[in-house]
Amino acid sequence: MDVTDISYQRLHAQRIEGEHCQSAAETVEWMGAIQAQDYNLALWAIGLRTPGSTKSEVEQSIFEKKIVRTWIMRHTIHFVSLQDVRWMLELSSERMIKKYLNHVEKSTGLTVKQLNQATEILYLALKKHQQLTRPEIRIVLENAGIPTGQQGLYHILWYAAQSGMVFIGPMKGKQQTFLLIEDWMPKSTPLTQEEALKKLTIRYITSHGPATVHDFAWWSGLTISTAKKGMQLAHKEVFKETRNKKEYWSSVNTLTASKGDGLNLTFLPSLDEYLIGYKDRIDVISAEAYAKIDPQKNGIFFPLIESGQVAGSWKPKHKAAVINLTIRLVPTVSISNERLKIAAEQYCYFFEKSLGELTIETIL
Repeated sequence: MDVTDISYQRLHAQRIEGEHCQSAAETVEWMGAIQAQDYNLALWAIGLRTPGSTKSEVEQSIFEKKIVRTWIMRHTIHFVSLQDVRWMLELSSERMIKKYLNHVEKSTGLTVKQLNQATEILYLALKKHQQLTRPEIRIVLENAGIPTGQQGLYHILWYAAQSGMVFIGPMKGKQQTFLLIEDWMPKSTPLTQEEALKKLTIRYITSHGPATVHDFAWWSGLTISTAKKGMQLAHKEVFKETRNKKEYWSSVNTLTASKGDGLNLTFLPSLDEYLIGYKDRIDVISAEAYAKIDPQKNGIFFPLIESGQVAGSWKPKHKAAVINLTIRLVPTVSISNERLKIAAEQYCYFFEKSLGELTIETIL
C-alpha cells in the first residue's frame, strides 16, 4: 500500500470521492465529528461531502437540531449528530475536564466551584428562556457575580458543554445560541465505556481510514493505550495492514476504493478532516508542498486537493453576490484553468453566489 493508495482510500472513506452522502445529517453522522470552530468553513466541509447541497440546506439541518456544534473532543468545537452527543461525551468528558481545569483556572481565575456555580445559573436561565446568545449569557452570569472576562465566558460554556449540559444551537444573526441537551435529547440507556469506545473506533476508521492508532488517538483526544484497546474491541470490523513497518487500520469500505473516480480536484476548507483528522499528514502532502504551503505545519491553510494529494492552496474573498478566489499551485503541479474554474464554481454554488475574479499563481 503506497501513499497514492492511502490518499485514494481516504478520499472515499471521507466521502469526498466515490459514494457521497445524501444529506448534511448523513454526512456528519458518517464522519463521526467534523472540526467546526470556524462556522462557515465547517459548513463547507459538510457541503463538499454532500454534492449539490447549499449553505441554506445545511443550516436547515442545524435549525432542525439534526446536527449540532459542541465541544466533543480535543477542547475543540465539532459538528456532531445530536443523537451522538451523549455517548461521545461519556467517553471523553472526564479526561478532557481533568486535562484542562488547571489551564482554565490559571488563565481566567475561575475555580471549579465557580464553574459549577456558573453552570447551575446557566441551567436555570436556559430552562426559563430555552435559548440564549453569548451576550445574553454573559449578562446573566455577570448579574449573578460570576466573572466572564479573560475568556472566562468561553471556558464556562466549554465546561457546561463538556459536562453534557448544553450545546451550540442555530445562529441568531451573527451570534451563537446555546440550548440544553435534555430539552432536545431525552435520556436513554447509556453505553458502557467499552461499547462507546468500540463505536467511536469503528466510526473513525470507517470514515477516516486507512489510519494509525496514533491518528485515532490524536483525533479523539484519547490515550494511545485506549486507542489500541478500541482497535481490539472493533477487531471484527476493522483490519490492520503494514507498510514500511507502519500499521494502518481500515474497514471494508475504505478497502474497496479505486483510483480515478470523479474529478479528483477539491477545494478543502482550512482544518478539514482530510488533514486535521490525522496526527501524521505526510500521506497526503509531500515534504515540498508542506514547506511551501504550510511551513508551520499547523494545518492553517486552505488545501487544494488533486488526485488525493495537496497540490496547492486557495483563498476565498466573499462579496455580497460573488466570491473572488486566489489559487496558488506548487511548482510541480499542472492543472488546467478549466478544471480549477469548475471546482471554484462548485464552492461558490454552495454559498449561493457567483464566481467573481479567479486568480491563479505558482508558489515560488
